[in-house]
Amino acid sequence: MGCKPVEYSGFFSLYPPDSSSYRNLSGSFDIRYADNRYAIGNWGRDKFGIGQLTIGDVNFGVGRSYNRNPALGLGPSNSSTEYPTFLEVMQKNDIINTPSYGIYIDDIRGGEDSGKSITFGGIDVAKFTLPLKTLSTPSNYSLSLLGIDIVSERKVVSKPLELPGSSPRVSILGLGAASIHLPSDVFDLVMTDLGAEGPDYLIDTLPPDGSGLSFTFADGLSIFVPYSQMAAPILSNHYLVLLVPNDGDIILGTPFFRSAYVFFDFQNEEISIAPALYNITASNIIEVGANNASISDIKWLYEDGTHEPTPLPTISPRPIPTPGASSDTAVIVVGVVAGVAIVSIAVAVSLYLLCYRSRNPRIITVVPQMQEGNGMTPVHSLAPYNSQGVNGQLSPTQPIYSSSVTSTVPATSTNPWTRPGNVTALNPRTNAHQI
Repeated sequence: MGCKPVEYSGFFSLYPPDSSSYRNLSGSFDIRYADNRYAIGNWGRDKFGIGQLTIGDVNFGVGRSYNRNPALGLGPSNSSTEYPTFLEVMQKNDIINTPSYGIYIDDIRGGEDSGKSITFGGIDVAKFTLPLKTLSTPSNYSLSLLGIDIVSERKVVSKPLELPGSSPRVSILGLGAASIHLPSDVFDLVMTDLGAEGPDYLIDTLPPDGSGLSFTFADGLSIFVPYSQMAAPILSNHYLVLLVPNDGDIILGTPFFRSAYVFFDFQNEEISIAPALYNITASNIIEVGANNASISDIKWLYEDGTHEPTPLPTISPRPIPTPGASSDTAVIVVGVVAGVAIVSIAVAVSLYLLCYRSRNPRIITVVPQMQEGNGMTPVHSLAPYNSQGVNGQLSPTQPIYSSSVTSTVPATSTNPWTRPGNVTALNPRTNAHQI
């Protein structure tokens, strides 16, 4: 990460190189990405602050030459890497029990109060629709793609990519990529559907939320991404479509994550995905614990009571950002509760998934502290749900409200966050604390 951009961003902080705690580490790094961005520099170690949480002895790269924004590495372990990952440092410091996190990017039109968050060591079931799909993926970043459909007003009008189940195409989950990368022939058909012409591929009307692309993967997983989540305002009455032609890798960038809640479990080499809800500020956190416990052991997360196709997510109306203005501001609020860390992002800051190594299992719950005027709502108290606990490592809880994905807390609530009444059942540790 470049020191000055990090300092100016306000997203997270590190102590300056002239601090008494800063240490230079041996070796250099040279990181290059599929979209031709890169960062070159050397390693350092210092205290690291993210929101209200400060962690000691965090290793980080100090960029000397780069063409990308500062990055927070949240990747899996890598046996060839000398230094521990950020997740491993959190694990070692008892902030989380396992190297895992859930990511909720939310509506591109959402403001600071729309609920954007990262949940370390747990999953936020208030942010998505059931059922959840868990896929075993040793690479941790790839999915088997079977098809891409063009949807207009909630009806499939074209199938530009359709593959047999025996011959899926690899697609890469790339949160660090600003756009979705599609094969050139698919890209051309999509742009024709949007009425966008090269070389700039701009559109002057925001498409309806019922029109977009539906991605179908193995194991029955389907994620619909509205065109409205791919349209970035840049000029008066003009939008840039965040799609890129690429005959190499299919990369599912940030627009995909706006429509999908994704939980990365590096301990069990699993990815769990579900269609995201939009503009949800409430949270309902379930921990994933030690001893190789998996989110897949919580059976009700995989049940769909209706047994009907999942409807396209409804997007609550949001004010359209002023073209040319930033719709995201770099602010984070962090809290800690027994077993999970939740970072509330008031901005869709690019978080790049870098690779490192992992250690002994532990968990913590990090939940945002609620401050007056920050637009965030308290976490629900959770009711006991005794049939799904696994060796005390998984949260035996289920939402107390009728729908496990619909918040009953007003989005305008400014009440302080209250520790759930059964937090001891979530993670029976005596050193749990809230920051």
